[in-house]
Amino acid sequence: MTWNFVNTTKDIEALDYSNCWQDSRVVEICSSRGIKSYFPNDISLNGIDHLNIHVLVDADSSEGSHLELVFVSCSQFSPLLSISHLSGFVDTLKRVEIRNSKGETEINCARLLFRYVEVEEPFESYFRERLY
Repeated sequence: MTWNFVNTTKDIEALDYSNCWQDSRVVEICSSRGIKSYFPNDISLNGIDHLNIHVLVDADSSEGSHLELVFVSCSQFSPLLSISHLSGFVDTLKRVEIRNSKGETEINCARLLFRYVEVEEPFESYFRERLY
């Protein structure tokens, strides 16, 4: 299961098109601190220890049963996140801004990583064994 990195706005668009968001749901959200071994080396951090937000989505995709998203070092994150699509902007430092359908910013983060995974349900906690 290889991680994919969002490097451009076109990468966000491709991720958005890779899944049917209307038939998907967020099944788990977890936060962590610090740099993980699978993070890319070119993360633009501002010196403040922001949370990394890990989101597991019950995917509707031929690429896997679930989509794992990692929003690295979030300076803004909506606690009412319900991903109905992924739309946003990536700047030249590869920082990501995700906007909702009204054009309002819901997430600001240093990087966005994702991968499709096969997960058998039910499960108690997908992230417990992977992050801690």
